[in-house]
Amino acid sequence: MKTAKIVSIAKSDQVGLYSICFNDDNESEFRKFMQKFKDNAALNKDYQAIIHAIDRIIANGALERNFRYEGK
Repeated sequence: MKTAKIVSIAKSDQVGLYSICFNDDNESEFRKFMQKFKDNAALNKDYQAIIHAIDRIIANGALERNFRYEGK
């Protein structure tokens, strides 16, 4: 059975950004995502949009209107 922990990625006065890290791995899933896609030319536009959105959330906070509700 895999176990996991939550690790801090970034913090600001407005918000904290966290990712999951499986205990048998030294890198968080967020860092793996960044390493996997940062140099992929075909996906670079999407990657840059995601990173830009994360940077905005860190700077301005996570506003409820930026999230969509799933289910009821």
